[in-house]
Amino acid sequence: MNVGDALKFIRQKKGYKQREMTTEYIDRSAYSRIENGTRSIRINDLQEILNKLSIQAGEFFSFADLTKDYNQQEFRNTYYYCRSNPEDLLKKEKLLGYYGKALSKEEKSLRDISNYISIKNGFCQIWEEVDAITQEEIQMIYDFLIEKDYYFLYDYIILCNLIFQFSEEQADALIMKAIPVKDAELRDYETKQIAHNAVLNLVTGRIYEGKFDEARKYIQLAEEQVKFFNDYSSKMHLYYTANLLEYIVSGKPEYYYKIINYINLLKDLGEELYASELSNEVQTLTHGNPKEEIRNHNFSASLTYDINADTSGKSDNNE
Repeated sequence: MNVGDALKFIRQKKGYKQREMTTEYIDRSAYSRIENGTRSIRINDLQEILNKLSIQAGEFFSFADLTKDYNQQEFRNTYYYCRSNPEDLLKKEKLLGYYGKALSKEEKSLRDISNYISIKNGFCQIWEEVDAITQEEIQMIYDFLIEKDYYFLYDYIILCNLIFQFSEEQADALIMKAIPVKDAELRDYETKQIAHNAVLNLVTGRIYEGKFDEARKYIQLAEEQVKFFNDYSSKMHLYYTANLLEYIVSGKPEYYYKIINYINLLKDLGEELYASELSNEVQTLTHGNPKEEIRNHNFSASLTYDINADTSGKSDNNE
């Protein structure tokens, strides 16, 4: 819904008439045009209207699509659907369409780069049409990110996808610059969660390499980071990773039981795919050859799940 549609929907659900929504600067006629989408609204007037409706801005914007960025939301829906259903040829063709467009652009926006890198990292080992990320691209992205003083969502998505592919020195420099998230109290949930997962992706990579002291250093950083937002899924992901590290280092069964309990909880919650990935990871790290398996490890599996993504595979008519 756009802003006008959202206002109308909420007003009707709360039982208000249009005449009750007037402000000092918006009469009934002007308000009617706002709902019909023929008049814009100032942020101060919107806040006053939301006060009359007794609804917080965050709840309002869960109904209203301020950006009208339907194409990007459709990309996200398709991406996450294909992560779980890579054999769906129609959705595969759709996602490859995004890949081809980004690939053909000479001047890529930050969003283009983020989508392009996400597809490469997520599907280069699954679909032959998607090339692996090159060393030239990795260096280009590093040079781009290291110059930034402030990181936003797409910066963190790129970092989350590529963090383990940077050299140790590069990864350390980027993480120390990007974490903790600046102005965390002002940031949205997704940005903070992606930033948190970037650190945990790096921890996982260091565990696979057998660099346990480095992994523990980043675990401590993640523990500091997660204090800034009350998100239990991120805390649980950190809980799993920290216990995995301690079990590998010490071999104590108490850590193993915590890992298994977490995986079983995921299964109980219906997260079968994620639980299976973690089970395979534990098996590889405890009984396999981690340094060999890391070549085929897809770290995009550790990316945050998009709570706004529609992974049903149904077509989206907004595009």
